[in-house]
Amino acid sequence: MSECEYDTKDKKPEKVRTNTGLGLINRKHCRDFALRWAQEKRRGCNFQRVSKQYLDDIETKVMMLIQKSIDSHRSVGKTITDFL
Repeated sequence: MSECEYDTKDKKPEKVRTNTGLGLINRKHCRDFALRWAQEKRRGCNFQRVSKQYLDDIETKVMMLIQKSIDSHRSVGKTITDFL
């Protein structure tokens, strides 16, 4: 699904937000870092934008990393301490 889809129940199109994310990442900082890293490491490329899909994929990977870390965490104590 795209970021905004149209509700087809009504005659006039009305935007309905989908996939708003969980807020696990700071999208502005991720965007700035990706562009800065690309500028420093990929001299021939002139990236100026970061797609929403790219940031959604990063957020999904962060979520999966947290889930994997929790699943493999030992079951003692009250604090999450170990990281993979």
